[in-house]
Amino acid sequence: MAFLGQLDRQLGAPFAVVWDRLQAHRAIAARDFLAEHPHVRRVFLPPYAPELNPIEYLWGHLKTNPLANGLKANSAPFVPFLVVRLVSFHEVFALWSADSGA
Repeated sequence: MAFLGQLDRQLGAPFAVVWDRLQAHRAIAARDFLAEHPHVRRVFLPPYAPELNPIEYLWGHLKTNPLANGLKANSAPFVPFLVVRLVSFHEVFALWSADSGA
């Protein structure tokens, strides 16, 4: 919650946090922070929505890739993969924002 506190001080305006359903995002500390900061809006991703959470593409790739169990010093092969997924995420988010009026 320290990061959100710093973000709140820096922004000085209402903002939203978009969280997956990780237990830490539903913890008492998170609920307490949000109760004390009503101008911070919490938006949960649907229970399973990898297209809205681009890190899921990386986890999926790492779980099924033949190199999944090897430690590599160079992460360069993942960069193009992540760029494509992040661009896709940006496009989906832009459509969602336009549809929801966010």
